[in-house]
Amino acid sequence: MTVYRVGTSAMILSFLLVVSSVFFSVSHAFTGMNGAKWLIAAIVMGFTLFNFISLYFRRLEVEGDEVRLYTVFGKKKIRLTALEEIGVILLKMRAILILSDAERFVFVSSYFKNFEDFTDYVKSNVNAELQGNIAKLDNKLIRKKQITFMVLLVVLNIFLIGSAVYNFINS
Repeated sequence: MTVYRVGTSAMILSFLLVVSSVFFSVSHAFTGMNGAKWLIAAIVMGFTLFNFISLYFRRLEVEGDEVRLYTVFGKKKIRLTALEEIGVILLKMRAILILSDAERFVFVSSYFKNFEDFTDYVKSNVNAELQGNIAKLDNKLIRKKQITFMVLLVVLNIFLIGSAVYNFINS
């Protein structure tokens, strides 16, 4: 059985985002919090904490032709031999592979470590027609999406820390 988890860099940057959001909220507390600031601080901290927790518990297991995706919302599984369709969605920061059979579907995102290995495994275990559907997902494109996701996390951290420092300086 092969287990894929979210990459270490993404996990570290997501954890730092939680810390940055707390620092950001504390900076607002020192400048005097009113109702709207409390709400914004709570939303930012809640979102970053939920994002970190959901990434932490997300894992993908592959055993033979069965793919199992575990999330905070539960477990989904699908058999590669039963696939009827494979879809690819290319977003700015990630690629999403949609595996579907007659009854269910599984979304697998490129923020998993070794996602390229997973896509190669899928390509080697499905028929030629389905292989054509994911042909555009090459290692270079996947790596580009992963780097873009990391850059976004870095920028968000810089923004929250910079905003917090600005609040402390101007309070």
